[in-house]
Amino acid sequence: MTGLDPLSNTFFWKKGFDDITEVWGNISQLFKDKQQARKAFKQYASKYLDKYGTIKLLGMEEPIPLEDVYTAVQFLDKLSLSRLASPESLEASFRENKQRSFQVDRERSNKDGIAVANECQRLMVLGGPGSGKSTYLKRLGLEALKGKEGKFQDARTPVFLELKHLKSDKVNLKTAIAEELSSVGFPPSEEFARKLLEQGKLLVLFDGLDEVPKAKVNAVIDAIEAFVVQYDQNRFVASCRIAAYQSSFQSFTDLELADFDDQQIQQFIQNWFRREHDTARQCWETLSQSGNEAAKELAQTPVLLTFLCLEYDDYLEFSRTRSSLYGRALDILLQKWDRQKRVRREEIYQGFHAELEKVLLSEIAYHGFVADQVFFPQQQLVGQIKKFLADTVDNPKYLDGKAVLDAIAIQQGILAERAAEIFSFSHLTLQEYLTAKYIAERDLTEELVTKRLTDRRWREVFLLVPGIMGGGAEKLLLQMEKETHKYSNLPKLQELLRWADRVTSGSEADYKPAAKRALAFFVVLLLCLRLPLAVNLLFEFPLVLAPTLTFLRDIALNIPIVISDQEKALILFRKLAETKIFQGIDFTMLINKLEALETKDPDDGQVHQVWCDALHIDRAWVDLSKEEVKALDDYLYANLLIVECKEAAIRVSQKTWDEISGRMLLP
Repeated sequence: MTGLDPLSNTFFWKKGFDDITEVWGNISQLFKDKQQARKAFKQYASKYLDKYGTIKLLGMEEPIPLEDVYTAVQFLDKLSLSRLASPESLEASFRENKQRSFQVDRERSNKDGIAVANECQRLMVLGGPGSGKSTYLKRLGLEALKGKEGKFQDARTPVFLELKHLKSDKVNLKTAIAEELSSVGFPPSEEFARKLLEQGKLLVLFDGLDEVPKAKVNAVIDAIEAFVVQYDQNRFVASCRIAAYQSSFQSFTDLELADFDDQQIQQFIQNWFRREHDTARQCWETLSQSGNEAAKELAQTPVLLTFLCLEYDDYLEFSRTRSSLYGRALDILLQKWDRQKRVRREEIYQGFHAELEKVLLSEIAYHGFVADQVFFPQQQLVGQIKKFLADTVDNPKYLDGKAVLDAIAIQQGILAERAAEIFSFSHLTLQEYLTAKYIAERDLTEELVTKRLTDRRWREVFLLVPGIMGGGAEKLLLQMEKETHKYSNLPKLQELLRWADRVTSGSEADYKPAAKRALAFFVVLLLCLRLPLAVNLLFEFPLVLAPTLTFLRDIALNIPIVISDQEKALILFRKLAETKIFQGIDFTMLINKLEALETKDPDDGQVHQVWCDALHIDRAWVDLSKEEVKALDDYLYANLLIVECKEAAIRVSQKTWDEISGRMLLP
């Protein structure tokens, strides 16, 4: 195993036995002789590292050293759980940010987690399920184990207590610490533990307050509060899921772990593939590609980023169907994470299994999405849960909607409390996935298409539905095609459609007709209309239908330069001529005219007219009002969405796709 070597790098062995006796004072007197003390310290370092120095999550075949994959965490400057915010203010703030993360408006500490722990004698670490709380505590213990060689600057012996393992009804933390010390090599003696505590030699790590059985929580809180006062010379760090925390520890500093940012995600991936630098780079690049924003949102949570790395490690790509990827991520939050941690939660309701819970959550997600609702008042959710359970055949006997909501928020973190009694899904991706699941399972695709086709807020839902539908995705694509034709009735758009077909039909290039028409439309949008939507059309549409047109990507990246720089425009026209996609357009004459104009310092209108004349475009066709630009934008967006949904589907027959794509961008 790589990582920390307890025999050479720990403070106790690097400083030598004489320093041990100096630091530990009369504690060493509990041993018969120096050799016994040396043996005990050696066992302590070795067993502690064996017990807490590795990590094995989510079906990993082998444990790996925690230090190899640990990524430095950061804390928010204040808890995200605001007590004063209203649903309206949260919605407004979220929309204004125009990002998918719920933590975008939170300032982060500029110090990493270990540095923060150095400053806090009593620290409460809060976060959602899988946010890295336990991993942080374990890493903190390893740093303390290194003594002055580590980042934890206060020489203390770490004691890691998993609070879920406190078995006795009467909580005795001193006994628990004595048992933990003996499990890692020290004498099984409460006297030994008491002297360590009295002399302030310990860093006590209380992990998982939220995992304590509900009946014992108050007793554990009271015991810890009394304990830290009695032995106040020691250092203490505790962890709890934020949804379960009610400012319970008055003497602790409460800090919340921040979601991973891009730098932390990239660092985690590099750590994960530490011996495969190319794989790490490719994984990060894939995750960062346009269109993967929702997957990258999941990567902000360490446990789901671990899942994504395992996925990429197995297949060297993320799942081709995003619906499958997000469905497995949901399953991790529903079941596998707690199962991996061996947490036995109280069964607060009978018969409410994971599949039934998905149905409930998809109903909440869908109705919220229809109402353009991201944040849900507690009263609304409790009412929905109670109504759902009461209306279920063989319904669960436990109908306490509030208790069910608490279980979903605290135990799984799928719903998260963002302000006092105001919830949202932990990731917008999960609400979108569950909304798509509701639509696919209830055959609501026709309503989705007729009401939401050009609503950009529903784009991710559209891209998820085909994967969930499986072999039924063709029905969705045909519905989308039918609805798209309604957006092409604009007279000027009809003229442009006829033009695109006329100047590409029968040309020499061996591309699908729709790809040719798409490229012709790109030219109109870029040169004649100068619309930014040309970039989206170019990046997705022609390249899906004709992947060999890769040179277009370079042009797209320089669109502002192309439309304002004659030299760049000439390069574009030469490239277009080489494609042989157009017929009846004399690019040689066009290039000659533009080169001649360069010597006369022409104004923008003259150049524009030369472009239109050479391309056989009537300038009236591209003299569009704001309403006409919006209609054109919607039409092209709908066509692009059809292409993207086809790519997201599990299966579409070649015959059906040839028919649909063959009719694209026709008048």
